[in-house]
Amino acid sequence: MPNLIDIFILPPIAIARLGGSERPLENYEWRTDPTLHGASQTVIEPQTTLDVAEDGSVSPYHPGVIRFRDGKDLRPVAPFFELWGRVQYRDDDPDVLLQRAGAKPNDVKDRPLTASLLRLMGGDLAGVTYQIRLANHKAARRTAEDANAFEAVLRIKGDDHRRKPLRGFTPPRPGLNALVSPERPIPLGALQVMRPIERNELGVDLDVLRFRYTPGRGQVYGPPSAVEARGTTTSELFEIVPSGNRILNPSSSWLRYNGDYNVYTNPEPWDTYDGADQDENVAWGVVDDTCDGDIQASVVVGALRFEARARIAVGPPDFAPDRRPFLSLADDLADRDLEPASPADFLAASPERAALKASVTDLFQRVFETASLVNLDAIRTRALRDNGGDNVEPPPRTDRKSMTVDDVGFADDRIRALTQHPPAGAFRFTPLVGLAHAPLAHDDELWSFIRNQADRARKMLRPAFGSFADLAAQARSADASAATHRDPRIERDLMHDMRMPPYMRDEMARALSLTRRQYIEVLRLIDALDAPRLQAAKPQTAGPLGAAPPQALASASVAGEDSELRQRVRAALARAHPRS
Repeated sequence: MPNLIDIFILPPIAIARLGGSERPLENYEWRTDPTLHGASQTVIEPQTTLDVAEDGSVSPYHPGVIRFRDGKDLRPVAPFFELWGRVQYRDDDPDVLLQRAGAKPNDVKDRPLTASLLRLMGGDLAGVTYQIRLANHKAARRTAEDANAFEAVLRIKGDDHRRKPLRGFTPPRPGLNALVSPERPIPLGALQVMRPIERNELGVDLDVLRFRYTPGRGQVYGPPSAVEARGTTTSELFEIVPSGNRILNPSSSWLRYNGDYNVYTNPEPWDTYDGADQDENVAWGVVDDTCDGDIQASVVVGALRFEARARIAVGPPDFAPDRRPFLSLADDLADRDLEPASPADFLAASPERAALKASVTDLFQRVFETASLVNLDAIRTRALRDNGGDNVEPPPRTDRKSMTVDDVGFADDRIRALTQHPPAGAFRFTPLVGLAHAPLAHDDELWSFIRNQADRARKMLRPAFGSFADLAAQARSADASAATHRDPRIERDLMHDMRMPPYMRDEMARALSLTRRQYIEVLRLIDALDAPRLQAAKPQTAGPLGAAPPQALASASVAGEDSELRQRVRAALARAHPRS
């Protein structure tokens, strides 16, 4: 029989989203609109979905449409996890088993762990255990007091297929006032282990060991005093917390928190709690059912125990399902673990060049998708207020003249025309979003812009924060900015201006940028496409951030290459006249 060497959980990290409906959101994927008039926009496409019965059995089906609501209640995103094994096959394993696994004797294969495979290796479902631990430490983080955290811990055996609720409360903290009591816990969702069945439907192996986490309903909770307040802008009364959710301890120190930097070490931005900007900025003592944590699985086979772990994060609903962010968790992980493409990768002879160009095209498509949701007038006003109102050198401007005719060298003629004489009653700056980014979502327009306005393309990108190797050993807040990277110790590098992405805030409420990896790769692609011009003007000039000199990049020119416009027309014709 095969030997189990190790186990792991896929996916290793998943994001659940809150929702009040009893029915989870069905499965879909992002696709590029294939129609002739789709303009390469992202659309959602239904995919095979698993319907879970009360007894844990699973039935795959293919939804015709994707529904995000049932009445007023949003459908939650409830991710599945699968248990996988690293399996070594033996010389005496039957041929039919080897053929089914696509393995040879002594091969080691990563494959889904099924109930039948587990039995074959000497284990059973009773020897499988899952444990989930979820927590919300937001109030504890602000007050520096563990009694303001709440968490839920649950263990389930692999042969128990009932849906188990997760109830969050504050673990015992002697001498402190616990925020959430065990008698009145906060629901943090549920965990259910699927019942394996030796059957395959719609390409889904139902014998795989799966479990599913369903998040909470998206509720807020508070003390008995969290009844009513007035909006800071409308002055209208609103209900802070529904009466049934006023279950928190009124003696908790969370109700005395006020964001005072002399007392607390606050996260940024400091005012993201209920009660900020009201009266004395004293917290109302409100929390919600967002949370995060880990899931552990253990499998016993013979005398051996194998363990695996995955992460789960629970966030609010996503109201733009067909719009992709230009900065994602995947981008952050790539920035941490992968070096940017080298200048050599952009040479015409490099097989990586097409993939890199496609990656940059995808980035600018995602930029447009994100920007299409933005009220630029609103976020510009907020960002310039965050700057403090004064213009700080070097350009572009950081005051109210940002993105106006006075932003010399950065505001082009289109911006001047729209902002100098805006239509009556219209937004002044928001129309610039589509004007600037819609054309760049198409690869031929993007390459044309880069080739014809390479210097402007470089100028309009806000540099990313540098790596530690880029930063000087010492820096003062008033120091000048570097040309190729930002330094979080320098005040000008933190300020908002009209460089891309304009006026958007990062997790520190400072000016957002691309990741370092994205920024460097875009600049290196600009250098590659701009190489012929640079070579003719200054044959020995090197590009920014360690790019190859133009003469080395000259072969990356599109001269003699099938143009992007031709490729686009050919692709459209292929869709219109598919081969039989």
